[in-house]
Amino acid sequence: MMLMVSAISFLFILLLSSNLKDLVDLATTLSFVIAPIIAIINYRVITSKQISEDFKPWKKLLLLAKSRIVFLSVFAIIYIVVYFFL
Repeated sequence: MMLMVSAISFLFILLLSSNLKDLVDLATTLSFVIAPIIAIINYRVITSKQISEDFKPWKKLLLLAKSRIVFLSVFAIIYIVVYFFL
C-alpha cells in the first residue's frame, strides 16, 4: 500500500512539476475536501460502541466536534465555489 501511495505521489510530482501552481492548487483542494471526511470518520469512531464510556468525550466536546464538522464542510464548499466557479 505504501509503495502504491509513493508511486502515485511521485507521478503527480512528475506530471505537475512544470507548473508548481497546479501542484499547490491540487494539494489545497484535496486538503479542503478531505478534512470534513476525516472529521466525520473520527467522530464516528470516538462515539462508537467499541469505545468504553470512560474514554468517550463529554457532551460539550461532542457538540463542539459537530460544530467543527459543520465549519469544515461549509469552508470546503466555499473554497470549491470560489476556486472553481468565481
